[in-house]
Amino acid sequence: MWFKQLMGFDEISHENVQKNISVEGAFMTSLVNGKKYRFGFLEVPALKDLRSGINLENYRENIKISETVGDVAWPHKDEENNNAVFQAASQFNLLEMVHPGVTPESGVDIYKNDRTQGPACAVSCGAGTVFRNYFAQVNGKTGQTAANQIDCLSGIGQFFENEKLNLWKMKNGYAMFSEEGLRYINDKLSGLAKEEWEDLKAGLKVGIQWNTEVTTANSGQTVTQVYCSALPVGYHSMVQGRIWENFARLILEAAYEATFYAAAKNLEKGGSPRLFLTLVGGGVFGNEVSWILDAIRISVEKFRNVPLDVRIVSYGKSDPKVAGFIQCHNCF
Repeated sequence: MWFKQLMGFDEISHENVQKNISVEGAFMTSLVNGKKYRFGFLEVPALKDLRSGINLENYRENIKISETVGDVAWPHKDEENNNAVFQAASQFNLLEMVHPGVTPESGVDIYKNDRTQGPACAVSCGAGTVFRNYFAQVNGKTGQTAANQIDCLSGIGQFFENEKLNLWKMKNGYAMFSEEGLRYINDKLSGLAKEEWEDLKAGLKVGIQWNTEVTTANSGQTVTQVYCSALPVGYHSMVQGRIWENFARLILEAAYEATFYAAAKNLEKGGSPRLFLTLVGGGVFGNEVSWILDAIRISVEKFRNVPLDVRIVSYGKSDPKVAGFIQCHNCF
């Protein structure tokens, strides 16, 4: 499988992987086959940090938006997309668990069996993925385990006093809620003014894997990937969908805004203007497409004067809702 093809040995355990890979600077080297890969630099900023780093008032150009049809793995390998930004759907731990029972100890090689677009992004930049699972610094320890994981929802949790009220539990990157917890959150959100809503959004974190090698391309080209999650609506069959809407929309708005800020920062650093988006939270995660497209629309409007080339990736065939959304935007 793909891990062994990269590193020359089987992904047996955390200890085995960490023993057989050397990490120095932005690179990792397999001590088994001698191959060296650029994993880049992992940053886990809150949206408020990204907002403070870019002044959108400095821009006077126009954003572009279009649809790209196909598997998101393919534009990763296209040399024309060197130094572009790709949004990748993940869990809140920046990993690609197929369900809440899968731990980081299960490894990353299994991502190849998941045909969705998040794992496709992760496999495309395999060194960055290996780093996030085995070498990221989390709470003073190296690597993620069942008991020690990145939590991009922690800032939002502080606002709701989640540690005290136990509104949700984080299970391998999935935020698992009680119905009572969701109702409490929904009530709190319903009373927020617009400025308070924006302040709360600012607490969401995303994972940015800067300048990471596209290991499936064999050319050494790099891209930047932004790993972000949505709420797992579809994993809560006993909870009514409308109770989710306010909180789900808040997380989606924050995730897309953070992605656009990362793309703007990449552009300012001399990178490509291209930004590839996916419908984060769609499919089995159960977020309504209208919520997702509304979140994209809000960011497109906010960044309308930034010369980004935004491309929404539709897997397999054109998505009528995405095509209609783009047509509506391009009418103005």
